[in-house]
Amino acid sequence: MRILLFILLAATSVNAQTTAKEAKAILKEVSDKIKSSAGIQLAFTYTFENPRADASMKQAEKGSIVLAGESYRLNFMGVDRLHDGKMIYTFLHDDKEVQIMDAEDDDEGFTPGFILDMYKEGFSYSLGGTSTVNGKKVQHIMLKSLKSPEIDHIEIQVFAANKQMHKMIQKGRNGSITTFDVNEYNELKDKPNLTFNRKKYAAKGYYIVE
Repeated sequence: MRILLFILLAATSVNAQTTAKEAKAILKEVSDKIKSSAGIQLAFTYTFENPRADASMKQAEKGSIVLAGESYRLNFMGVDRLHDGKMIYTFLHDDKEVQIMDAEDDDEGFTPGFILDMYKEGFSYSLGGTSTVNGKKVQHIMLKSLKSPEIDHIEIQVFAANKQMHKMIQKGRNGSITTFDVNEYNELKDKPNLTFNRKKYAAKGYYIVE
């Protein structure tokens, strides 16, 4: 009986290690595909809800982003933000102002860089089930947080055939649920211009804050 139990436990452990490697490999393919392309343009819906809150809340916002390597341009919740790989430029168009900060000082967790690189450390991995979206197979990948005081686990859904991200669901330890739905995914043929043109905005009368 003990020998049978040992064999079952060993088989379960080997299977878990195998699915963990497969899950991590898929996430790496998703990240590498985006980072190696000339550019990726996404339209998305970001939803935040907390059913446990005293007054249950749910907020959904649409946005768009262009990614190229470590750089991106994000339009979300009325904010236009450019990351050129070193600096972050926040454009407040109504106030005609550009705020500049070092990218290393950015402490927001749910950023494009976080989405692409979060699988590298701090999580255990496993393959979830599969589903079908518009006739396409979607692989679900589960990431369990090992040390974050805020994140409990994250589910990432990826189209199996082309390794494009379909959806990401982050569940917090406080009951909050953050969802990132990719509505449109376009690979760009040419590298987008993700640099800040100081003269252009100065000529338009923008106040530049550094």
